[in-house]
Amino acid sequence: MLRSHHLGQLTDDQLTKKITLCGWADRVRAKGGVNFIVLRDRYAKLQLNIPQEIMEKQTIGREYCLKIEGVLNQRPEKDRKDDKNGAYELQVSALEVLNKSDVPPFIVDDREEINEELRLKYRYLDLRRDCMKNVVMFRIKLLNSVRSYLNSQEFLEVETPMLMKAMPEGARDFLVPSRNFPGEFYALPQSPQLYKQLIQVCGLDRYFQFARCFRDEDARGDRQMVHTQIDLEMSFVEEEDIFATVEGFLNQVFVDCFDKKIDSPFMRLTYDECMKRFGVDKPDLRFGMELFDLDEIMISSPYSYFKEVVDAKGRIAGFTVKGGAKSLSRKEIDKFSDYVKAYRSKGVFWAKVVGDDFNGGITKNIPQDQKENLLKLSGAVDGDLIVFIADTHKITNDSIGNLRNHIAKKIEIIPKNVYKFLWVTDFPMFEYDEDLKCYQAMHHLFTMPKEEHIKYFETGELEKMYGCLYDLVMNGVELGSGSIRIHTQEMQQKVFDIVGMSREDQEERFGFFLEALKFGAPPHGGIALGVARLVMTLLGLDNMRDAITFPNASSTRYALDNSPSKLDQETLDDLQLQVLKSE
Repeated sequence: MLRSHHLGQLTDDQLTKKITLCGWADRVRAKGGVNFIVLRDRYAKLQLNIPQEIMEKQTIGREYCLKIEGVLNQRPEKDRKDDKNGAYELQVSALEVLNKSDVPPFIVDDREEINEELRLKYRYLDLRRDCMKNVVMFRIKLLNSVRSYLNSQEFLEVETPMLMKAMPEGARDFLVPSRNFPGEFYALPQSPQLYKQLIQVCGLDRYFQFARCFRDEDARGDRQMVHTQIDLEMSFVEEEDIFATVEGFLNQVFVDCFDKKIDSPFMRLTYDECMKRFGVDKPDLRFGMELFDLDEIMISSPYSYFKEVVDAKGRIAGFTVKGGAKSLSRKEIDKFSDYVKAYRSKGVFWAKVVGDDFNGGITKNIPQDQKENLLKLSGAVDGDLIVFIADTHKITNDSIGNLRNHIAKKIEIIPKNVYKFLWVTDFPMFEYDEDLKCYQAMHHLFTMPKEEHIKYFETGELEKMYGCLYDLVMNGVELGSGSIRIHTQEMQQKVFDIVGMSREDQEERFGFFLEALKFGAPPHGGIALGVARLVMTLLGLDNMRDAITFPNASSTRYALDNSPSKLDQETLDDLQLQVLKSE
């Protein structure tokens, strides 16, 4: 080893002893014959006191890679700091430059605001910063905690193929041309969905994997083309068994990573309850501002639009902002209408509560005989603000649900370091696609319908059919999705039929899977949790890319190696590919 210790191993036991250290020059100060370097490695930092005769022999700059020999001493009491190694300094007797560094494109320091594109291009420098290094270390600790728990519960860590049949699951596949089979392609897995179900058919009844997944998606701030998920599948289970397993390993994560336990079992709400109370299927439960419906109140409004919405079976829903009449200016309230336009809403209706009456906004169109009912329904008192949306169910829910989160952040009522978990259950199985003029699976095609709803296959009342589907939500972020799976060929083919897939197409795309279901496939279910999203949410990061060691940029290009890149003609010829020029 080039070093006798790393910077995390220094204790009073090494005082007055000669040691050898390696690391990077974090800061360099040389003035008036007094020379100090702050040495940094993965574990900590340490101040070096360097004699002038050693310093004069070479130039040392930031990020130089160094090997240091010297004696560890206590720093003068007045100079000691509270951080790791803050009480020590090394009196240097020998210094070797292992490698020089160019002037870094940015200062490797947590205190510096750095352009993200620059950070991604020089990710290896960005990851030297404590804030980024700590995220990497936290992620590793989290995954080790999950693995340890699942191993203790007799789960088997099984790898699934990285090259497989193309089976789009909502995004485009990344395709890999086959050299040995010209004109044919593999796909990188969007998820191990079918393979983890086949593992249950194998009889390996408790499977997990930290699965790498690939999705050729357009640029989005909360998505990456490549992500890792904690993937689980279990046989002979019901929903509550999946919930208990996930709650178990998350509780272990909190014990190992935060030294505290979380309350379990987690709260449960159905999809319908979430939409009614919060407008979204991933509500943030750290604050109130629950929704209430104003249909019966506003239907008699002199403004006829409200009656039109009710007659069209739309929704009028809102919430109360406590103290909002005083804390929010008219200009800020008006901007809420701009915000909800992103969700296709026409705007926000509002009224301030003054005493036991209303003022401003939509006040003149609130039916006089309904004002008392509105105060009672909303729970609003003097100084509060009522906001609401009136439109189709989808537009109202999307708009008011996201506006609730937006206002909560703006008025800063969301508590920090609070973790509110929620299981959202009983999602609709299908949703009608107006463009395709047919039903599509709301989550995926392999979900078992609720037993009492199987009859709707025969009656055709598919909008009434709900599935054994569940999402795990924390603080308004969807951490993962899962379901109890279909385990019979007959049921699986019925679902394929409903979404318009011909029997020939079923055989071509899923024949191998349908055949496996004929060989005693057990009842089974599972879930997958996104690792980056879990890390981001637990640490309160603003950007998912900060939870990934080497993420793609927002443009879906990798700034570090500038991929994707073009191939030479010889390689294209070998794969029998031709690149067409875009119009």
